[in-house]
Amino acid sequence: MDGVHEGIGMDRTIAALLSPDRAALQTRLWRGSGGREWSTAFRFDVAEGRNILRDCVTGLAPSRYDCAAPGTQQRLVPRELRRFAQGHDFVLAPIAIGGRAIGVLYADRSPSERAIGEEDFAAFRRLSEQLGRSLLRLAQRSA
Repeated sequence: MDGVHEGIGMDRTIAALLSPDRAALQTRLWRGSGGREWSTAFRFDVAEGRNILRDCVTGLAPSRYDCAAPGTQQRLVPRELRRFAQGHDFVLAPIAIGGRAIGVLYADRSPSERAIGEEDFAAFRRLSEQLGRSLLRLAQRSA
């Protein structure tokens, strides 16, 4: 999370885990100024319908939301998540162990209103992949 927050320069970084019934995501760890206030607002349902959060945890694929890009991506972002991102860009990646998502890694630059470019997204993908490999090693060690 520090690599995403400080290394890529995101304003807010959240690790949100799925509830036991896999129906909702809720913040477990966060980085960023004012996080105590906004980290509690990151709670979203993923059980109903197709959306970017559900696609992330079921398809195990990272996403970059570009608020300036029209089209399907806009329709896949729940209104509550757009509100949380304050109408700005964000990136999202699954937190998975052995091919099964346990949550998502979310990051944005909403407070500073800076865009997230393709290079930023590539770095975010690499760091989220490293997180997945680290979690898998930890799970194998404790098994």
